[in-house]
This record gives sequence, structure tokens and C-alpha cells, in this order.
Amino acid sequence: MRTGLLPRWLMVVAPAVGVTLLSLVILGFGPWGSTANGTAEGVLSGTPPPGTAAATGRPIASPSVSPDDGTRTFYLAPDGDDSADGSREHPWSTAIRASGELRPGDTLLARGGRYLGQGGYGWVASGTPEAPITFAAAPGETAVFDGDGLEQWLIFSDVHDLVIEDLEITNYRPVQNGVLLIIGSTSDVVLDGLVMEGNASGGDPSSALEHLIYPGAGPVTNLTIRNCVLDASGLGGAVIHVFHDPGPVHLVIEGNAIRNGWWGVIIASDADGVTIRRNRFSGNRQNVEIADAARNVVVEP
Repeated sequence: MRTGLLPRWLMVVAPAVGVTLLSLVILGFGPWGSTANGTAEGVLSGTPPPGTAAATGRPIASPSVSPDDGTRTFYLAPDGDDSADGSREHPWSTAIRASGELRPGDTLLARGGRYLGQGGYGWVASGTPEAPITFAAAPGETAVFDGDGLEQWLIFSDVHDLVIEDLEITNYRPVQNGVLLIIGSTSDVVLDGLVMEGNASGGDPSSALEHLIYPGAGPVTNLTIRNCVLDASGLGGAVIHVFHDPGPVHLVIEGNAIRNGWWGVIIASDADGVTIRRNRFSGNRQNVEIADAARNVVVEP
């Protein structure tokens, strides 16, 4: 453990499970890493786009519409144009442009290729429990969001009912923060099949304050992180870092490859209802740490 970051701690080492040694640490944390408003350190306040095409003078969005259920599908492409209509033939180029157009039940598909220098803004669209919004790679294609040195990819704040899947996120440089931020009253979000690797600290890696996925103060409710490849090489902090109070309620972390962080998963808040199961840990100095304020935490092989 690093000294100076965690004022009081008691280590309990669990038995080895398969090839994984889960290290569960009961912590009493001070104010390390917090800010005046209780959000993640250095959160960028992205400016959301106008919500309607009429407000911008842009073409009316023209999605593909399913004849079965009326759901709409929009498209992004690396060579797209945000002044286009978002159709397969005329895709947009940025996620933030699309976010202002999406409504419950919509799907946003990113065509294959490299999306350079996108990020640092807040996602604004929300679905419903019956009709979540999906943002995914187009089937059979590899969509890579290359931050080109930006601090954050996306910030999910006060949004709900989203599925983000099968995208690759690389080359972001957070400073006392995370590559992907999930904060405020955000709820019912699923991160599925993401590949997050090749990111690095934009600050001092020895500070352990740069992370991959950062669920911050909220409380964030019903967050699932599953089937992802999450590699924190070069960041210095955690793969999944849950720090601020009030912590998440109902957090599931399952089926992921979690590797090369100072921590694999750290629950350093009053999170309630955390399940960590069937993950593959490797290369972390500490696989799992749990604060004494956290409640109803289950760690399974």
C-alpha cells in the first residue's frame, strides 16, 4: 500500500481463488481526492449541444426506422459530418452531436475506424426502462475512440437508461480524474464489451489519482460494468475507482478482464449493494479494496 493516501487501514487477505488472489482491504478514508462539490477531481463541465435540429439550422435527422417496432438507428463515421442527417448514407462524426438528437429506444451505431480527439463533454440523452438508448459499434466493425491526449472520453451526469457497448477507448490522458466519468443521479447504465487500454496519466502517475472508470458522487444507481477489457497501464490509479459519498447503489462488476492498475477495483465510499464476480484480475498491485463504510458487498470468484 502507498502511505499518505489511505490514513487508516486493516488488511485482510482472502484465500486464493483459482489463479486470482483477491485482496480485500477495510479502510477508513479521509478527504483524499475530494472536491468542494463532492464530484470527481477536475471534472470537465462539457457543454451539451442544442436539443433540436431547428435550433441549429442543421438538417432534420434522418434515421433508419425499424418496420417492426418503429425504433430508430443513427450512424457515426470517422469521415462523417455533424451537419449531415445521421443516416447510414450521411452519418454524423461525433457522439455529442448524436446525443442531442437521441430519444428513448434509439440506437447509435459507430462505423468502423478511428474517431480522433473526441471527448470531454457531457452526454445528454436518456432512455426509459422499457426503451433504453444504445450506443454501440456497428455489427462486425471496430470503432476506436482515440482521445489524442484529451483528458476524458465522456461524462455521464444525471442521465439514465443507457447501454454503451463494444467500443474501444484509447489515448486519453486524465488528470486527477478518470477516462470515463459517471456522476450525479445517473442511473440504469450498462457498460458492456468495452475495450479500454492504451490510456495514460496526464498528471503524476505516482499520485494514484488517474483512473479508467470513475463512478463519482451521486448516488449513481444501477450501474453494470460487464464483459469489458479494462487495462490501466500508464495511469497510476485504479481500473474502477468508486470514491465519493454518496456512493453508488447497486453496482455490478462482472465478467471483465481487470488489469495493470494500482487497484483493480476500489470501493472507497459508502456504496450500497456491490457485486464483484467472475472477473479476471492480473497485474494489479491490489485487486479489490473495500472501505468500511460500504454496505452489502459481495466478492465472488
